[in-house]
Amino acid sequence: LNDAPFHECARVAVRVLDRSARGLLVKLTCLRSRTRYERTCPLAKLLAPSLGPFVFERSADGVESNLLVLLHGLGDTAANFAAFGRRLKLPQTSVLSVTAPMRLPFEDMGSGWYLAFEQDGSLISEPMKAGDQRRCEGLRCSSEALSALLRALVQKCNWREHELFILGFSQGGTVAVDAATHAEIPLGGVVGVSCACVLPEDMEGEHLVLQSPLITLHGTCDDSVPIALSRATRLQLRERLPPSATK
Repeated sequence: LNDAPFHECARVAVRVLDRSARGLLVKLTCLRSRTRYERTCPLAKLLAPSLGPFVFERSADGVESNLLVLLHGLGDTAANFAAFGRRLKLPQTSVLSVTAPMRLPFEDMGSGWYLAFEQDGSLISEPMKAGDQRRCEGLRCSSEALSALLRALVQKCNWREHELFILGFSQGGTVAVDAATHAEIPLGGVVGVSCACVLPEDMEGEHLVLQSPLITLHGTCDDSVPIALSRATRLQLRERLPPSATK
């Protein structure tokens, strides 16, 4: 019984009942402390302040077995992407949609996870000039804020690591994939949608370790983020990850 599934201080009570003709009936009753496993609603003071405002919605069926952390795309907001999370209607899953930390320099626009525009308002051209690390610096800051968020969810909000999942779209997908290869906490899973996976200039010469199960998805008719970028960086991931991690 020491190896019971609820190993986190779970207690297993065994009652053996003698039913004469029916022999022995063994009944296992798992007794868990409710306060130990009760989910704490993520409050602003508990989470990384740079990722607010956020939207948190408990599972519609009342069972919180998983938490899906949503990372929106460039120019979007946490509130808009939270609506996407509601439409998923995932069973036993609560949703936490957070805000990218880099506010865009345009009125009535959302935010991003790393630099996307030049000072004149034009998009940063691909590929980046040799030695230009502006996007990488923004990605590192966003990744550090996301890591702080994940630690807070585990240490202060009573979520367990394998119950946490990340879904990121576009720039948010890039941050999600970065979390799968750099985050201190091994997660239940990571999904990157319509993203370039990782920034090419951030991967040069780096050997990666896949910390969490990862899947990337990309539409063939995506005009904003060409699928060629996703395919190219996927090849770079394969080159820098151990062979067992890319099966």
